[in-house]
Amino acid sequence: MTGQTIPGMAPTLLFGAFDRHNFGDLLFPHIAAALLPGRELRFAGLAARDLRPWGGHRVEALAALAREFAGRPVNLLHVGGEMLACELFGARIERHAAQGEVAELRRAFPQVYLAVQFSADFGDDASLTAIAAQLERITQAHGLGIALFRASAAPWHDDLDCYQRMAAHLRAPTRIAATLNLWDICALLAHSRGFLGSSLHGRIVAISYALPRLNLHRAAPGKPAAYAATWEAAGLPLSVAVAEIAAGLDAALVASRRPLRELARALAARYREGFAALCAQMAP
Repeated sequence: MTGQTIPGMAPTLLFGAFDRHNFGDLLFPHIAAALLPGRELRFAGLAARDLRPWGGHRVEALAALAREFAGRPVNLLHVGGEMLACELFGARIERHAAQGEVAELRRAFPQVYLAVQFSADFGDDASLTAIAAQLERITQAHGLGIALFRASAAPWHDDLDCYQRMAAHLRAPTRIAATLNLWDICALLAHSRGFLGSSLHGRIVAISYALPRLNLHRAAPGKPAAYAATWEAAGLPLSVAVAEIAAGLDAALVASRRPLRELARALAARYREGFAALCAQMAP
């Protein structure tokens, strides 16, 4: 339950994959809760877990909630999407940018940095060496530092060891962010020059801040590329293989920011419109 609730309203169960650490999934229920003032909210996942130390919620198992509310009217809302992160939580994100690890990172890179993330799928020696070579070209061409961060600590996602092995091949100034706090990650992205990574959530937060962005894929484009092909502005590189990182980032970093800002505003408006239509169908 969050904030002041209106008596007599049916409880609303927000259900999603925020019972594990993935910064995009942890952000979803915050956005939904901000758009549902006055409702009694319960946060549901497949498992009961407390993600509050990382900026998430105390999540209850959906099966237990189903037993608790058996025979009673409830709203069950499956939540996703981060397009309103900048609009709804800008002040909170700026507070995190001004303190702790993110503030230290910003001081270390007065010329700004590229936010970089990739999953353990890229952890073989050949891929890590190739990623480093591509990033070296970009840092020299654009005067950027490299800030590596984990978008997820869930199994088979991002791995600090992979980052350390890749960074050993870089001559460019490089920092590896240890933080897993949701708001720290948003702040790190918000103050970057752009985003490169395999994370769809990283791309969407970059979109909300009108930042240059480029996804990274293995043999074939996956979910992030499909999302980008659906929603992104035309004419920009969407997702690349390792060997194409430098060329893709060159194009993304020199592109005009105006279309990116216009797209961010348009997608945020569409999100609000769609969410309002969904809420209109909920039980009072």
